[in-house]
Amino acid sequence: MLRFLCIFCGVAIICGCTPDPQSNTFKERYNVYAEIEMNEGSTELPFPNSSPHAASYLIKSSIPIKQVEDFADAIVRRMDAKTLAEYLELQDEIDERYGRILRRSINPRQWKSLVGYSKDTVLFGFYVARDEDSIRRMVMTVQHAKYMISKHSQSP
Repeated sequence: MLRFLCIFCGVAIICGCTPDPQSNTFKERYNVYAEIEMNEGSTELPFPNSSPHAASYLIKSSIPIKQVEDFADAIVRRMDAKTLAEYLELQDEIDERYGRILRRSINPRQWKSLVGYSKDTVLFGFYVARDEDSIRRMVMTVQHAKYMISKHSQSP
């Protein structure tokens, strides 16, 4: 019994001291400013969780993609807040600095009849993102929109 207890304590100490591979911050895992890596031989786009409709609505909107990137980056940074004060400070930054994008784009009549998809619902979906799946989808959608813009600007 003593041998089992010693082995159990040794394993607990060793396993407890190893670095956790999931300890990366959201900012490290989801960099919205990262360059898009394309595989030349593949015909599929590297945006597995993106919403093509949302990306196309971002492109059609009058909002520059750089502002959308900054908006998404602030939301990712909010997810890494360690204290409530830091979280609230980042939320204030999102509300004040980037909330202007939402206020200018949201059509109040749309909320009465949510018909289809629009940039308003896309931006509001980004605004309320609070879980990892939503963050991943948001970053991939912005990356997809950046890719579509760069592809459009390269075509003759």
